[in-house]
Amino acid sequence: MAPRVSEARYAKSPAWHRFGDVDQDGFFDSKKAMQSLDPTGEGVIRGDITITFADSNGKEYKLDVIDKNALVDFDGEGNPRFQSFVDKDYGLVQREELFRFMDTIIGMVDGSHYDAAVNLRNGSQQVITAYLGDYVLDPHGRADAQKKFLWGFNSFNQTWRLRVKKGEFRIECANMASMALRGSTDANVIGTDWSTRHTSNIMSRVEEAKDALQVWTRHDLLFEAQAEHMIQTPITEAEIDRFVTQLYTELNPRTQQIETNTEAVETIKMTHEMGSSTTNIRDTVWGAFNSVTEYEDWIAKVRGGKNSTVNEKRLDRQLRDPDGRKQHAWDVFWTFAEDKRKFKMPDLANV
Repeated sequence: MAPRVSEARYAKSPAWHRFGDVDQDGFFDSKKAMQSLDPTGEGVIRGDITITFADSNGKEYKLDVIDKNALVDFDGEGNPRFQSFVDKDYGLVQREELFRFMDTIIGMVDGSHYDAAVNLRNGSQQVITAYLGDYVLDPHGRADAQKKFLWGFNSFNQTWRLRVKKGEFRIECANMASMALRGSTDANVIGTDWSTRHTSNIMSRVEEAKDALQVWTRHDLLFEAQAEHMIQTPITEAEIDRFVTQLYTELNPRTQQIETNTEAVETIKMTHEMGSSTTNIRDTVWGAFNSVTEYEDWIAKVRGGKNSTVNEKRLDRQLRDPDGRKQHAWDVFWTFAEDKRKFKMPDLANV
């Protein structure tokens, strides 16, 4: 699984591929990130294009392309790198402008910091991960902590629009970026992500992005309230067995028979009863749901293929929900928790 990382900076711990600068003592700011992503400080430069060619008689010509520019930058050794051809009126967004944009957005979130900044594919794509803090379920009891991140995307080869999106992990490589972008579109899908075409005055769009972030905040508060409700709702072993059996009973396309994956059922039950990850949330609906997601993410068998390794398939399961099982599990366990205890809707009007 090639990381396709050109330059990078990470906070506290290195990436899985061990490439890039690491600030082991804490988080970094945009100035430090730019030292890694743009070591020469030159940024991306527009250049005129001249084509040299010959006719069938061998006579050479030079032709200036008047409506296009070439974009180039420099690697850490000072060598120029071609990025793309663009229209002369193309709104180039420099790396430092992406950071300025992100600085403005995360400045409204107390305790936020940059956790990763990565140049991908020879510097043609950039992705930033900002840590937005933890939320803790049942803080005075089970204290189950979850992390929140904001991603920023940009490109010089027109493969990505400028985009911000909420997420649950730090992006360290090209494959993780691809997984993070699954489900995104180039429309402004409020509540999922926000994007805009490249423009020379990107800061004029920051208020729109901040408004989208406020919508995401309401979504986050609702999810946290639901998760808190689930962690406060008890569940018995018999109920877990019934729901998990329901989740893993389906038509076997090979035999055309309705069958139960008993291995999955027993593994999930054992994970809930004995797993280290469920120690603090055992015998709760939240713990039961997380036992299913742990099985789907880490335990269920995966196979590689012609175009994907086992590790890539595993990452796909963790960052997506390819067969919809995790969403189905959420629906089943949330319905149970809501039926068992009255849910108090959080106040979202003033967020």
